[in-house]
Amino acid sequence: MLNLCNAPLNSPCEITQITAPDTFMNRLYELGLIPGAEVQLFAKVAFGGPIAISLRGSRLALRRQDAECIGVRTLTH
Repeated sequence: MLNLCNAPLNSPCEITQITAPDTFMNRLYELGLIPGAEVQLFAKVAFGGPIAISLRGSRLALRRQDAECIGVRTLTH
């Protein structure tokens, strides 16, 4: 399965599932990272650093290990 870390750069994706502990999943939901939401990966830092995503007009940075918990599928518009 494709996760947010290995999604193609600058391609719209839809969140399909989140596999994280409940407390962390609640935090992701508060940020708007919920199944069905459209996100776009626009930057990756080398050597396991954070990633940057665009979500509903906002830009967020996530630790790579946290982004690996977020399953996505690419969208074709």
